[in-house]
Amino acid sequence: MIWIALKMLVNDRSKYFGLIIGITFATLLIGQQTSIFVGALSQTVSTVKDIGRGDIWVSRKGVETIEFSDPLKEGDLLRVRGVEGVKWAVPVYMGAGIIRTKTGTMRQTMIIGLDDETLLGAPGRMIWGAPEDLRGRDAIIVDTVARKELFGGSVTAGDTLEVNRRRVQVVGLARSSPQFSGMSQVFVRRSVAAQLAAEPNYAASWFLVDVKPGENVQAVAARINATTGLHARPRDQLSREVIEWFQKNSGITEVLGLAIVLGLVVGTVIVGQTFYMFAIENMRYFAAMKAIGLGNGKLFLMLMAQAGFVAAIGCGLGLGLTAAFFVTFAGDDSPLRGMGIPWEVAVLTTVVVVGMTMVSAVVSARKVINAEPGLVFRA
Repeated sequence: MIWIALKMLVNDRSKYFGLIIGITFATLLIGQQTSIFVGALSQTVSTVKDIGRGDIWVSRKGVETIEFSDPLKEGDLLRVRGVEGVKWAVPVYMGAGIIRTKTGTMRQTMIIGLDDETLLGAPGRMIWGAPEDLRGRDAIIVDTVARKELFGGSVTAGDTLEVNRRRVQVVGLARSSPQFSGMSQVFVRRSVAAQLAAEPNYAASWFLVDVKPGENVQAVAARINATTGLHARPRDQLSREVIEWFQKNSGITEVLGLAIVLGLVVGTVIVGQTFYMFAIENMRYFAAMKAIGLGNGKLFLMLMAQAGFVAAIGCGLGLGLTAAFFVTFAGDDSPLRGMGIPWEVAVLTTVVVVGMTMVSAVVSARKVINAEPGLVFRA
């Protein structure tokens, strides 16, 4: 019976291809928009992931995102280092700066100032150059976005930039993760960053803290909070809070969520209507099967087999097109850089689309199950 059901479906070419196209489109839209949503949220904490150091990140109270911070004092650093369980603590500066390109245009960029002594937090994925080169006078490392925006796509050692009217020399090119803000990133020593950003003293945005072996990270963070009055958070907790803040305040959930829901609704309507028309147009055949003794359970199984068959083909094509989209449009110079379709999204999309198709088949099955066997003998 399953074979007969599939032959019925495939032989009705218009309905067969209509179902596959509808499911493919729904899968593409849901998978693509969900992947972009996940990728965009991950960009909000890309700096935390790129630095990859510090069990605990410390800021002033009230700081909710990485980009916007309240400068910390040098004395705060000494107090943090004195907390029980702290292995080391180093300052990091993060702030926006204005860079003048070779063509004279102005661009805003994120300046990351690393601890002068340790250079902790330096980019780990260097295309050329090395973090140690930052120890040179007025040295700067740029990322691939800065290469495109500031140098037109090509940068070599010794090229210069003007940051807040101060000349710096490029000593390296890094591959950093894309930022939610879209800004490029440059890396310098913190003493240089303070001068470039016209900050007083050696301003610090965050303290990166590592705990001693055997110490509980959450417990040490609580001690820092109680002892210093600052806001210490384990790195994972900070990432979650930043993502939640952007979900709440940026509107990204509403915009991309609407696109995801639209894909689901459009897919359900197209597939449901096509399945219903298929059932109606083949009602005489289903009635004939009932007339020769085929039960409702087997008729229902036939419709489920048809739904599962087109769902598997359409979902496979949709996920393939989604993957091809990111391969084509998520290159190094694209705003979608670094994005792809996570396996969790692929699985979730498959479950949703297959479920949508099965529900459409169930609705159509009611018409088939209620068909009178005598229908086959009517003119």
